[in-house]
Amino acid sequence: MQAIPTTLSGSHSDLLATDVNRNTNAGTVSPDSGLVARALYSPAALRVLMFCGTDPALKLCLSKREIEDNAFDVWSHRLPLQSDEIPIERDSHVTATNSIRESERASFAKKSFLGNSALSGGNAISLPSSQSFLDPTGCGLDEFGISSEMLEMNPLDDRSWNDLSLELLLKEKSDKKRKLAAILYGMCCLFLMHHCTQIFNLKTDVEFAELNPNITCGNNLVLPVNEVICISAPLITNSSQNSTTETRLICDYSYVLLVDDDPDVVSNLFGNTPKTRLVLNPSLDFKDSSVFVGKSLCLKGHYLDNSTNKVISQIGGNVSNGSFSNVTSIDSCQKFASVAENDFTCVDFSRNHTVAITDIARWNAGSIDCWNMGKNTSFCISANGSVLRTTTSAIIPMSTNTISITSATDAATVIATTTATTTTTTTTTTTTTTTTVASPTPTTPTGTIMFAGVNMYFLYCLEASDQTSLLSSLSSAGITHVRIFITSVSEGDKGTSCVGSTDLEESTIGDYDDTVLTQIDSLMYRAYQNNIKLIIAMHDRWNLDSTWGICDGYCSTYLSDSGSLYDFYNGATAQQQFDARLAHIVQHTNSHFSGRAWSQIPEAIEAFEIENEGQGTGTSGVDQLSNKEWWCDRATNLRAGALYSSSIWISNGGGQDFEMSLLTENFDCSTLDVVAMHSYTSVSDIKSNLKTAAALASQYGKVVWMEEFGTQDSGSQGSFVESVGGAANSLGIPWLPWEVSTVTVSGDYEFSPSDSGTWDSLSTTAGNA
Repeated sequence: MQAIPTTLSGSHSDLLATDVNRNTNAGTVSPDSGLVARALYSPAALRVLMFCGTDPALKLCLSKREIEDNAFDVWSHRLPLQSDEIPIERDSHVTATNSIRESERASFAKKSFLGNSALSGGNAISLPSSQSFLDPTGCGLDEFGISSEMLEMNPLDDRSWNDLSLELLLKEKSDKKRKLAAILYGMCCLFLMHHCTQIFNLKTDVEFAELNPNITCGNNLVLPVNEVICISAPLITNSSQNSTTETRLICDYSYVLLVDDDPDVVSNLFGNTPKTRLVLNPSLDFKDSSVFVGKSLCLKGHYLDNSTNKVISQIGGNVSNGSFSNVTSIDSCQKFASVAENDFTCVDFSRNHTVAITDIARWNAGSIDCWNMGKNTSFCISANGSVLRTTTSAIIPMSTNTISITSATDAATVIATTTATTTTTTTTTTTTTTTTVASPTPTTPTGTIMFAGVNMYFLYCLEASDQTSLLSSLSSAGITHVRIFITSVSEGDKGTSCVGSTDLEESTIGDYDDTVLTQIDSLMYRAYQNNIKLIIAMHDRWNLDSTWGICDGYCSTYLSDSGSLYDFYNGATAQQQFDARLAHIVQHTNSHFSGRAWSQIPEAIEAFEIENEGQGTGTSGVDQLSNKEWWCDRATNLRAGALYSSSIWISNGGGQDFEMSLLTENFDCSTLDVVAMHSYTSVSDIKSNLKTAAALASQYGKVVWMEEFGTQDSGSQGSFVESVGGAANSLGIPWLPWEVSTVTVSGDYEFSPSDSGTWDSLSTTAGNA
């Protein structure tokens, strides 16, 4: 992590204030670049760097503007943008933008106390009549529970705003409101007088000193205008009419910048406006190109509601639908390369050919679609000199995908459009670019609270076109999760287009064949493009005794002549070997996600599962349940090791039946985040056990999933999904039927999109999840 800046030199009058709730990477701010203030965080504690600016088109922030001809300060507010609005600069009198709705103007007029002698202690400030609707705080105080009565108790008389912030803090008892009051009346006032530790709720003066080494903090210290303060408390500023919502920004797709790269060019090629680029990358200094090399440029992301872990808005260039690139290489090109099967995007092409994306743009005139480069399209990847991209070259436009909802309106419009000056530096320095992973820090696992999913355990081995088609159908049906196994699958299995796959440890323990993981890499990216996350079972118990004809390395080593698996589930060596397998899987890197390890791709992976139906009784009839702590031990070792800094959930993988699934040892295990349930009994039995599971989940603070269920009766598959899925919906339990496919297998559990009745039932029930 970069060092956190504590002071800035130069004038800050052109800097924009930023959403203090955004959880983004640390970075340096150039004071003259006209860019936004940056939110900072470390894995240990969120730290916010705040200062105020002049732009009126900002949500929930105070903006100070000097009005020369009236000789007073005006505090202005820009109401939340709607999806179809474009921020417009106000003139020197801070006239309102034409997109503010009249009803909301009236609402804010009622709260305004600029020019109101009853609230200003007799020292009213006269404003032009056109300004009377402006809220002097600019932050919608009633939405935070800071009422007009509180303002009446704290009139703006001879005291400054600095004292007002202190009085509000003393009168308000709620911790949340104390923090909000501090930000509303303290940090954004530019005079900023405070008792350092009290206002910002720091634990000690030492903590403040560590965050702000250049500030000597004493009682009633008056900080100068433009001083930068670092605070550790997370602040909530994203609000709706009836509640306050805390969100975090997750980067879904990124690119590690190379020598010659210009972030503006790269971001634009992926359909991002300068505003969106800044929201996604507040830590990058877009003025100084010398800091680019080796830095990660986020190209697409999403906001999560911290309370529900649900996606509330997406931000970044949309993945285009087959526009493809149409380019002509420049005359000075020395080397060409064609887009290969695995070159999904410019990021993939850049990595596979070691060429900066900016150079791709410089050396290839025409239309470049960086989301879909187009198989077999030829690009120049080396040229003489530094030839800039011609002005006649077009970048295929892609709009940002922002969901307009009341509680997050709108995450992408926190920052007004800003054009940054970019200096491009060409150098001959040889640079080795690596993807930097943050130093290990214990991370609280988070996941989706409620969803509808399906099982398709070998989806990754289908032909690419069948994967894409099925994923698209699932997404249209409201399915957001697909569960898969890491296992061996034969070619053409179950009548599909499966090309076959080999298990990770096909015959020898520790001899890893990553072919299956690479197949899953491509599936993961295709699923992500369809807003679907994977649940990955990292081993199948039924491979331990050839139940379905597969005997892997653990089977050949630990299966006893009697059919017992006691040595596998209880032996120290076996457990160490299996733990190594799990670690190897989660540490596998995916080239389609900037070379990140699976453990660091929470936008595409919902959970890692220890084993599918571990310790289940197989065809031998031997009771295999010999170690009830086995799942917890595996989860504990995994979380302490390879998943130490990962936010992805760990699931037990489900039991053979409800009795095996709902073991007390699993609920009592702190490192097992999810207890998954499997059952192929009747609807009534499943409904009864779902209620039991919900009660246990509430008692132990655990998440439960109805992860496998189904029927082989093709005529009743739809009603079965509706009944079980509906019962799970009513209890808030995610559900995944067994199983979807591209073909229907008569007399088996598989159903496909061509089974209109069953598919309609799936879609309808998923829509209610």
